[in-house]
This record gives sequence, structure tokens and C-alpha cells, in this order.
Amino acid sequence: MYIVNEKHATRLASLILPEKVVFGGKLQNRLLEPTIMRDITFDDAIMQEEIFGPIMPIIKYNEISEVIDYINTHDKPLALYYFTRNKTMAKLITQMTSSGGVCINEVVMHFTEHGLPFGGVGASGMGNYHGKYSFYTFTHAKCILKKSPNIELMLKYPPYSKNKSSFAYMYLGYKKDKNDTNQQK
Repeated sequence: MYIVNEKHATRLASLILPEKVVFGGKLQNRLLEPTIMRDITFDDAIMQEEIFGPIMPIIKYNEISEVIDYINTHDKPLALYYFTRNKTMAKLITQMTSSGGVCINEVVMHFTEHGLPFGGVGASGMGNYHGKYSFYTFTHAKCILKKSPNIELMLKYPPYSKNKSSFAYMYLGYKKDKNDTNQQK
């Protein structure tokens, strides 16, 4: 994969630990091979920033709580890739963490699906993009309420009588609870 410029190619190359590379890792003239690294720890440089390049760090763990704790105590990632056959664990990781997007048993493909929102959370970005989500990100839905200056509904102002409360319950579609202690008598 060609890297956009020399600065980013150098940055990506500095994140690669040759002794941990199991596939790829060669950089020549801004062309970086897809790279897989294993035995990565949370302290390795590759885990200290967003990668934005064809490098896949593989992290082993003993307890899923280690992963969840790490994600929840650091900047939220732009993407989280989790591989499992266990549906319960997949649900747990998606419910207990926050990230821009999640792929279960897949990488990057959430970015290619234009029906899904793509974007980050916190330090990894703001807003969502793709399709209608881009429109919502770059527009502001402004709420405008207009009321006639000639009509004022006194029902909304105190003091609240039993009749006002009954009307409000009826208007809002609530059934009045016999034990409602909030209404004045």
C-alpha cells in the first residue's frame, strides 16, 4: 500500500518491530507491505497511537476484562477488531467498550459499507460519515418552536390544581395513578 507521504511512511516504519513481524513489514519508496505483528503488548509503540496504515498488531490476552479495561482507560479507538466464535463475548466487547466502529471477525470492512456510519469518538474523531450520516454531521438540525403571542395557556403555570393536573395527564396521554402523591389537592 502506498503511504501518502514520506513523513507518514517513516512514522509507520518506526512502529514496526521486526522481531514481532510474522508477515510483510517491508517499506520501499513509500510502499508498505501489509504487515502483521504478533506478541504485541499494550506498551508497544504501535499501541500508543492510531495506526492509519497497513499494520495489524495482534494482542493475546488471558481475560477479556484486560482488553475491556485497556480500551476504557485509554483514548477511544477509531476501530476495534475482535475475533471470536463466541457470540456472547462479541456482544460483551461491543457493549462494554466505546470506539468509532467495531468489526467482529473482520477488519476495515465497516469503512466500505456506505450504509453504516463511519467516524470516531473523542480523540479518534468527531461525527459520522458515509451517506446520510455525512449530511447529519455537516448540518445542524435547528429546533424552532413558534407560538402565537395572542394565546397563552395558563395551564402550564402554577399553582397546579387537581383540574390542571387531570387535564395535563389527559393531554399527555398518561393514566393517572391512584397513589400519585405529586398532584396538589
